[in-house]
Amino acid sequence: MIKKESYDQKIQKHIENVSLHIKAKAEKAWQSGAVNPDNYEDNFCLPNIVMHAILQDVAHEYIPVNAVHIAESNNIGRFI
Repeated sequence: MIKKESYDQKIQKHIENVSLHIKAKAEKAWQSGAVNPDNYEDNFCLPNIVMHAILQDVAHEYIPVNAVHIAESNNIGRFI
């Protein structure tokens, strides 16, 4: 059984890894030419679009590997 302290530590490690991934992908999006900053005002529109794309990419890294875990993940999603 996983203890709360261990769970918290593992979640924190994921948060740190995802944060680094987000920063790297955001920079890559800017440098790649995939976005044209001239098309956006200085608000959150472009960052929101980029974050949406990045979070979709990040989500793929955490897809459960079996049907039981997929069902569990879907169930948890209904509560958060």
